[in-house]
Formats: sequence, C-alpha cells, structure tokens
Amino acid sequence: MEVKTGLWKKTSKDGATTYYFGQRDGVKVTLFKNTRKKNDNDPDLNVIVDIEDGAGQEYGAPPREDDDSGIPF
Repeated sequence: MEVKTGLWKKTSKDGATTYYFGQRDGVKVTLFKNTRKKNDNDPDLNVIVDIEDGAGQEYGAPPREDDDSGIPF
C-alpha cells in the first residue's frame, strides 16, 4: 500500500469541532465526527473529498493556515 498523504488534526475557528485534513495534487480530504448520528446504522465519521483544478501541495507538506477548504467551520 502506498501512502498518498497524511491527515493533520485541526480545530474549528470557534474551537467546538475537531477534524482531520489533508491534501495532495488538487485533492482535499476532510474527516470529521458525524454529529447527526442517531443510531448504529449511521456512520461514526463523515468524509469530504474535494477535487479541484490545478496542482495541490507537495506530498507531506502540512496544509496552509490560510487555506480556504470550503469546510463550514
């Protein structure tokens, strides 16, 4: 198995939500707790995959602090 990127632990601006974020070659991945879970059939975590035009950051580079990932935090 080949590792494509890592995920970095982040906290929302209001400090209420912890999530994990990584990106490479124009693909952004965000992983966060499912706050709408009502029963065991609902997933524990949600994943957002955002594919953009153009190149992303180099492998292994942490996400920029000024990155606008489109995540509503």
